[in-house]
Parts: sequence; structure tokens; C-alpha cells
Amino acid sequence: MNYELLGNGDAHLHWHLFPRNKGDMPIKGPVWWLPKEELMDERFRPKEKELNVMKEKLKREITRLHPNM
Repeated sequence: MNYELLGNGDAHLHWHLFPRNKGDMPIKGPVWWLPKEELMDERFRPKEKELNVMKEKLKREITRLHPNM
């Protein structure tokens, strides 16, 4: 997982979370090192079903770590 914490423009903080898979990058490093055209390429965007599976996994893990949320 790559993560980035920002908050330098407004009076708030926000996070960018980049779920990763082994071998998903042609270079070693965070995803934002890729050229923007490659990072935003539709070929790499998860399909709706795959995205829903990832969301459910994330929700279960958050609930496991923070049951009162």
C-alpha cells in the first residue's frame, strides 16, 4: 500500500491510498512516480466488480481494527 498525506492548501488533511499488488509496477517505488499518462490509463483501472470486492475487503479490515466505527 502506498499512501500520501496532504493538507498544504486547505485547513484539513486528506489521504490518498493506493492499494498495490505484487509486480504491479515496472519500476520500484510509489505509484505516483509513474508518468501521469500511465498512472491514469484506463487499462489499469479496476472493473466495477473488482472495485466492489476491494471496497468490501477494506470495510471488513477497518471494522476489524476499529469495531466502533
